[in-house]
Amino acid sequence: MNIKDYMRKVGVSKKKYVEVWLEKGLIPGVKEDENTGELFFPPSARRPYRPRLCNSAKASTIRASILNACLKREYISEKIYGMSKGEFLSFINDLLRSELISVRIEDGITYYDSTIKSDMYEGKSLKAIKKFIIDCMGEITEKAAYGTIKALHEVA
Repeated sequence: MNIKDYMRKVGVSKKKYVEVWLEKGLIPGVKEDENTGELFFPPSARRPYRPRLCNSAKASTIRASILNACLKREYISEKIYGMSKGEFLSFINDLLRSELISVRIEDGITYYDSTIKSDMYEGKSLKAIKKFIIDCMGEITEKAAYGTIKALHEVA
C-alpha cells in the first residue's frame, strides 16, 4: 500500500505527520522503491501510538498507556516510550501475564493486541484502565502466593 492508502487506512489527513513518524522510525516495515523513491507500507501497518506522557511517568501509567494503545489498535514499541527494549518488554510481560494483551507477528512486525478480558475498557479513561490493570495484577499475585503456600503445605 502506498502512502495515500496508508493515510486513508489510519485516518491521517496530513502527509507531514506520516513523514515525521517515518523519520522517527515509528512505522516498521516500510520499503522504498529504489527507482521511484515511492514508499510501500505493509498491509498490517498501524498508526503509531502517541502517548501524552513523559519518560518520568509512573510504571502504572505506562502500563495503562500500553493497554490503551492496544485497545486503539495502534503500534507501540520502546521507541514510542523512549525506553530500552528490556524495560519496554518488562511492561509488556506484566500485561501478558495478566492476560490483558496478546502478541502477534504479521509482515515480520510484532504487534500487541487487546484481549477479550481487556476489550471492555475500550474508550475508558487512562485512570479507569490503570485501576483495572492494578486489580488484574493483584489477582495474579494472589493466585501465585496461594499456589506457593499450598505447595509448601503439601511438602511439610
